[in-house]
Amino acid sequence: MLWPAVAQAQAQSAPPAVAQAQQMDFDIPPQPLFDALALFGRQSGLQVSVDAALVRDAQSPGATGSLPPEQALRQLLAGTGISYRIAEGDTVLLEQAVTSPQGGPILLDPLVVRGQLQIRTLQ
Repeated sequence: MLWPAVAQAQAQSAPPAVAQAQQMDFDIPPQPLFDALALFGRQSGLQVSVDAALVRDAQSPGATGSLPPEQALRQLLAGTGISYRIAEGDTVLLEQAVTSPQGGPILLDPLVVRGQLQIRTLQ
């Protein structure tokens, strides 16, 4: 689900690439996560996509100050059990965090895939 307010905010300003990690001013007080994410979208210019049922009862601790957008997003999601991933540079997808049997997050090492191109001709 894409929130109309977030989509409108994106259309009004060119969204920065999350990976650029430029500092931006955020003023998002503690509030329901749904509302906090709408403010994040307007203030960052990023497009946020999430299933509304996932954030329905969640509360955000907020994020204020001059921060890179990804750091502000991590602060907004702290303690909610919701994680994010970046898609296409300016879209943030939220999803239920995957946890280990002990209840903590699962941290995986980077995955490197290598291969060789083999061309075969038919004779």
